[in-house]
Amino acid sequence: RDRSHADALWDADAGKLYVASTIRSGAAKLYRYSYSEGAFSLDDGYPVRLTEAGAESITIAKDADGVLWATLTQLPDGSAACAEGTDCAVRILHSTDRDYRWTAPVQLPTDGTLVRDDDISAAVAFDGGGQVGVVWSNQIDGSFQFAMHRTGTPDTSWITETIDVTPRPAYRTSSARPS
Repeated sequence: RDRSHADALWDADAGKLYVASTIRSGAAKLYRYSYSEGAFSLDDGYPVRLTEAGAESITIAKDADGVLWATLTQLPDGSAACAEGTDCAVRILHSTDRDYRWTAPVQLPTDGTLVRDDDISAAVAFDGGGQVGVVWSNQIDGSFQFAMHRTGTPDTSWITETIDVTPRPAYRTSSARPS
């Protein structure tokens, strides 16, 4: 996947390597590899399409229940990757009962997720996998945000905090600051 951007996650308990990959002009995909006898091999049925539209970047995390989470920024309706001069949205999706079955991507259900075309997001599992977090830059208001989701709670249950980055806010240029 020429010009792709990817994130990798090793699950030692399952013996699986997950790689999420995206390009601006195509779909986001998930690859899953097994390790045996000193080599990785792509598992049957992979890669899996996570989205039809690409993104600038994608990251993945796995919670304590074994659910894989992914985040990316796309147009608010998910129809395409962000384009210069457009507003975009922080979007999330997760696996369901199998690693190859995923929810449809949705805008992260919290405030501050409408962002500029050059903003990105990242996912992380923490608290022993008991929580998943999504962090993103927001050049519209100059903030960095962090949303937390407790494992096992409804997909709409997120708590958001603003990260204090004084004196270096998330603006692209000084002329982009609101007046």
